[in-house]
Amino acid sequence: MIQEKYQQREQGDILRLISDQCTREIINVISSEPRSAVQISKELNTEISTIYRKLHKLEEYDLLQITFQITPDGKKSFYYKSKLNSVNASYQEGKFNVSLEFN
Repeated sequence: MIQEKYQQREQGDILRLISDQCTREIINVISSEPRSAVQISKELNTEISTIYRKLHKLEEYDLLQITFQITPDGKKSFYYKSKLNSVNASYQEGKFNVSLEFN
């Protein structure tokens, strides 16, 4: 499924977001199976605050599937999985066009 609902400004924001190496590493880690922010942080050896910041940006553009589980002690554990299958970007006549293909 290709999503084309993003405005020109949002397309630039998405392009900047996915151009970030840390964001790409997060997407790679959560592309095959959901993981918690703590699991992602440990796997990438990256500060948890950085992971949450990037996850919130990905969520802002609806690029994540988020699920949760309630632990026996009543706490919620959130798990993140990337919806992205592919990203195509082009530039023509002063405008970027970003096409996203979802799983």
